[in-house]
Amino acid sequence: MFVPAYAIAASGFLPDALAIPAGMIISITGALYFADREMKTRENYFRGFPAVWNLVAFYLYVLSRRRPGLLLS
Repeated sequence: MFVPAYAIAASGFLPDALAIPAGMIISITGALYFADREMKTRENYFRGFPAVWNLVAFYLYVLSRRRPGLLLS
């Protein structure tokens, strides 16, 4: 969860006013999710939300490369 949080906060994909809060939100929601024992499958795999942040970081990267200026910067 820290890798996508850092990638989104430090990459310049978002304006400075949104980058740090976005990184904090990703870290906090991921930490709360990982601390919840009910959020594991029977095989002890995590399911759901924290992995989605990796996709968000990936798509921000892809969109910023295809159309510079498309994002909020």
